[in-house]
Amino acid sequence: MHRFALIAAAVALSGTSAWAQFKGDSTWLRTPVKQPRNSIHQRWLSGGLTFTQGFTTILDDARSDYFVKPSLAGGLVLSINPVSWISLTSGLVHEQHGAGILMPDLVGGIGNADSTHRTRLRLNTWGVPLGASIRTPVLFDNTRLSASYGFTYHHLARATKVYHSIEDGFHQVEEYTSFFQPNFWTNYWTVGVEIEVPRSAVLQLHYVASRSNANVYRGGPFEGTQGILFCQGLKLSTLF
Repeated sequence: MHRFALIAAAVALSGTSAWAQFKGDSTWLRTPVKQPRNSIHQRWLSGGLTFTQGFTTILDDARSDYFVKPSLAGGLVLSINPVSWISLTSGLVHEQHGAGILMPDLVGGIGNADSTHRTRLRLNTWGVPLGASIRTPVLFDNTRLSASYGFTYHHLARATKVYHSIEDGFHQVEEYTSFFQPNFWTNYWTVGVEIEVPRSAVLQLHYVASRSNANVYRGGPFEGTQGILFCQGLKLSTLF
């Protein structure tokens, strides 16, 4: 009986010691979040890189054969920071747009050239984004929430219709550049998180969506119809 009493007393003492140690080590529970010193956002001007893994299509009420295809974008970004919580942004980016085209599966089966998901409309543009970003104070561990909205001016570099010939690798490429507007605008918005290494760099991970604000068709097979480019995806950017 005395042995059990001694064991119980030892367990109670060790638990009390552990709780006291936990309280001593838990000052982070009472420590206010600190803003990073010498923040990148406190600089008047900062630059960086951006990359987007997007998924694009063309909104066209006259077409039911378009489907969403993956598209990439990337380039340089420039940020002007009048105050630490707001930035004016610009840059130079190369973007892919377009859609997949469903082909009628007339033969059926697999292993033949008659397939439903082999054709793509591909638009490649050079763009200059113009926008504004806002961000919260630091929430934890130099991490903030941020969002942006703006417009991008696009110059069409090339548009093609590509049929992927998987059997022999000789893909069929048709020039479609003249069938699309040479210049157009898209509006975009983003929202996500950003993590800052003070005096070093900012890493932003945002959901991004964009949409052209006018018809991008010019004629040819699209005569008399309206096509609106749409994209959504994940955007990874750095500022330093």
